[in-house]
This record gives sequence, structure tokens and C-alpha cells, in this order.
Amino acid sequence: MEKLFEQFCTFLKEKSIQFTQEENTCSIYTPCNGFLLQLRFNFQHDIFESYANFPFYTKEEFRPEMASFILELNYYSRFLTTEMDLRDGELRLRYNILIDKFFPLKKVEAFFDAVIGMHIGYANKCVPFLLDLSQGRRPLKEVLSDYRKTLEIG
Repeated sequence: MEKLFEQFCTFLKEKSIQFTQEENTCSIYTPCNGFLLQLRFNFQHDIFESYANFPFYTKEEFRPEMASFILELNYYSRFLTTEMDLRDGELRLRYNILIDKFFPLKKVEAFFDAVIGMHIGYANKCVPFLLDLSQGRRPLKEVLSDYRKTLEIG
């Protein structure tokens, strides 16, 4: 399984993508579209995790409203979960997938593109709402109403 971590590092080097790695935790950190993307391979439990940390924080007085909005985001999300650190208001997206010895090592590039694409696509959709709430620009009810409109089909 460590071979997968090595392949991701090799792939990033070949594509000249700036990153740092922690071999003891099998983690890769790379800036991505204004976010810090962390890719972590937990081989003990056969889990791949990716986190995208937003470049802004939620002010303390707006964290209860943000928590309510995050519940709504996570309810409608199929793959990613949004998290907030209640201590400092840091926001991040998380994606987990089980990996095993049958993971197609030849598909590393497609997998990496899919992970980045999910984070960027989801972030682009949610950032305006998260920013409004994190800074107290608009009330929760209004933000929820506008977010739900993005979910409507037709």
C-alpha cells in the first residue's frame, strides 16, 4: 500500500506540482486553487483522506450559524463533508475512500484529478455562502434560501 503513496509523490513531481510530504504520516500537502490540499494515506485502516482547508476562518460570533449551515451542506453532499474547528473557526472539506490492495495503481492521475475536481467544484459552489456566514454579511435564513435554490433542478 505504501507504493500508492510513492506513486502519488512521483506523479506530483512529474507534473511539476509544488508539494511537501511527510513520510511518517504518509501525507502530502499542496496548494490548490487558493486552498491547502492535504492528501493522507492511512494504510493501517486502508483509508485515503483528503482535506481542503479554506483560506478564511469563521468569526466566533457567527460559528453557531455556520454550524447550522454546515449541517445543511453535509445533508445534501454525496461525497464531501464540510467541517469547522469550533476552537478557531477554521473551515475545511473532507473526502474519505477505502483503498485496498486492488486499488488500480495505473489510475493515480485520474484519481488525483477527480479528488481535486471534487474539492474545487464543491468549494466554488459553497464559498460565497460560507464567506457570507463567516463574516456575518447575511443572515442564516437568507443564505440557506439562496443555497437551496442552487439545488433546484430545472
